[in-house]
Amino acid sequence: MENIHYSLGNIIKKSRLDLHITQEELAKLVDITPRFIMAIENEGKLPSFEVLYQLIRTLNISADSIFYPEQKANADLHSPLLHAIYRCNEKQLHVLMATAEALLDESE
Repeated sequence: MENIHYSLGNIIKKSRLDLHITQEELAKLVDITPRFIMAIENEGKLPSFEVLYQLIRTLNISADSIFYPEQKANADLHSPLLHAIYRCNEKQLHVLMATAEALLDESE
């Protein structure tokens, strides 16, 4: 199994770079020091739950990519879909569920 310390650091760093923000900018957004960001990204330092939560939210990281890294195969498709689902109201969720069930029934 990949070392959680370094895989987390890699995920944080990649997400930060994808958003074109510096360690200093991220540190301000999450209210920690730039040195702590560097330690997470490069030295395998593990943040507290509160800091991890802020990093996930600030960098728009799927928590699954951290806790279930073996599920990378369809992550690029799942993540935007899940984010869209979370924004749905109850009526929209019922429509999505019916649509999904119809699609799955059709493929059987």
